[in-house]
Amino acid sequence: MEAQARTLEEEVRQLCELEQTKQTALLKQRLYSRVGQFLMGSLDMRHWWCTYPSLMVFMMRILELYPGSESVSVFYNRMAQQLGACSKCVDIYHASLPSVLVELEFEFTPESIKAFFVKLAELDATRIQRQLTDKTTGNEASVMASLSLYEVLSQRRLLSDFRVIRVLSRWVSTPLADVKANPSLGSLRGCAGLYQLLVSPDSAVRAWAQNMVQHFVLGAYKLREDPDQTKFVVCLG
Repeated sequence: MEAQARTLEEEVRQLCELEQTKQTALLKQRLYSRVGQFLMGSLDMRHWWCTYPSLMVFMMRILELYPGSESVSVFYNRMAQQLGACSKCVDIYHASLPSVLVELEFEFTPESIKAFFVKLAELDATRIQRQLTDKTTGNEASVMASLSLYEVLSQRRLLSDFRVIRVLSRWVSTPLADVKANPSLGSLRGCAGLYQLLVSPDSAVRAWAQNMVQHFVLGAYKLREDPDQTKFVVCLG
């Protein structure tokens, strides 16, 4: 599996260095198909961005066809599931978007590039909305919610998207928004976006952010006061 991945990565690298012609466009279409088949058939189905970032950068441009192509829809839906389950995939996905832009500049017009990233922003906002309104219960729901919040609070682009803030305003009134009942929200400690929400125009979001910050500050205070409680405090916060 790894040998096949390395081979595909090298093919992608070589093909992207070629002059853009009708022939290279045809070769890329064939390579999209092969890379897509590899990813969909990989044993580690949950971690494409963690494991194969260069292949994912190459594949991102097919989202231009979403949702018109069934195969592209299947690919995107699988990727969206993974971004709702792995914070490292989320980090690498967002960190790779400048590389996606560079790749698109070789083929797309400025207008097409702008349209692509507008679509991508819409897909991201819709994905976050879906994750924060998912009806799943139990630990799976808690983890999905905390990862969604981690992504929003780590990415200024999402934090400034009115579609995301609108669903966040509704989510903060749910049981999963209580950090004492949902310890997985402890992963938000240190997210700069949490402090930005302290001045949110939405009063419900502002109050939730204040409660979260107070929880983390209190946890840090307890840790300094009683070093023997380190494990206990970290688990809570």
